[in-house]
Amino acid sequence: MDIDFDLIIELQRLDIELPAPFAPMNPSFVRHDGGWTGVVRGVNYRIESGHYRTEDPEGAIRTRNFLVRLRDDLTIAGVREIADRSRLARDPRARIRGFEDCRLFRWRGAWWCTATVRDLPGDSRATMTLLQLDADGDVADARVLGGFGDTMHQKNWMPMVDERLRLVYSCGPSIVLD
Repeated sequence: MDIDFDLIIELQRLDIELPAPFAPMNPSFVRHDGGWTGVVRGVNYRIESGHYRTEDPEGAIRTRNFLVRLRDDLTIAGVREIADRSRLARDPRARIRGFEDCRLFRWRGAWWCTATVRDLPGDSRATMTLLQLDADGDVADARVLGGFGDTMHQKNWMPMVDERLRLVYSCGPSIVLD
């Protein structure tokens, strides 16, 4: 079977202003309702010569997430910070804080994300979570995902959604979690 792909790439700058000292990075967007909805990660650090540099008074590496709505032409329709209203226990003394690398998806009529956390009590290991967003776009519920590779750092599980939620754990070898 021959597949002919005509790929046209158009680059467009997306200037999202975040509160200082946070810089935007690592977005995740989904086509929705004639436009785009996404999560843009804001971080308070810069990487210089292979080292993380932050001017945080506690020396913490922090992530704040922002819900971004784009029109069909990719102009910004709205930006708001995503509040964490979940009851997931977090360690306020952890060096790395916040939901990292959110991967947004639509499932069961609601917005969800997979995300990595490193500030669970008693463990700084990168752990995957499943976040359910409420109607305002805030985190209403957060659940730790486990059962595969629990003793290792976990990051970047990719959601694959139909009636069921599956998560692509790795591409080589291909491992899909159900």
